[in-house]
Amino acid sequence: MDYPYKNFMRLSAPKFLAGSINAGTYQDYTSYYFKAAGSDGALRYMALFLNQMLYASLTEGDVLTEAHHIDGDGADGGVVYSEMKASFFGGKKKQAISL
Repeated sequence: MDYPYKNFMRLSAPKFLAGSINAGTYQDYTSYYFKAAGSDGALRYMALFLNQMLYASLTEGDVLTEAHHIDGDGADGGVVYSEMKASFFGGKKKQAISL
């Protein structure tokens, strides 16, 4: 089944008594997680979740916005790129690298 609508997972969450859905990007993987009330809602929501992962309808613009791009001034950007940069160069890791 295909769900070509933006924010479909967030919009359908209340139907399955599911709460927030989010992702965490790390150096070697991205983890996705969501919360749901009860196993029935979680399993039903999981079917939609897996469909979105296996049959993603990403456009080139989505990839450029979400993953990585270089703007007109030569600066790197993108949601995943920015998260990785903050993760690698932020806080304690930055202190450890400087030692």
